Amino acid sequence: MPPPAPIPDLPPPQPPGSVPMGDPKGLPGVKMDFPIADGPYEPTWESICAKLYPSKEVAWLREAKFGIWVHFGPQAAGQSGDWYARRMYCRGSLLQ
Repeated sequence: MPPPAPIPDLPPPQPPGSVPMGDPKGLPGVKMDFPIADGPYEPTWESICAKLYPSKEVAWLREAKFGIWVHFGPQAAGQSGDWYARRMYCRGSLLQ
């Protein structure tokens, strides 16, 4: 297998406002051919905020818990699982 091509250098950052942007008004419109059902929201931010957050304080946020789920099983053990098997027969890999 040939060696991979080198990763190119990143271009220098450009100053804000120096990249021309396209005009969204010139883009073609998309016509949807299916009806959209009426829902509880109006197309305004006030309607969305009033329905999602009826009061300023969200009750569930006070009792919210933070948790992390970690899976450590046979696939995560060293020299096992599909990644080990995938590289096992590759010439020049660290496994040979």
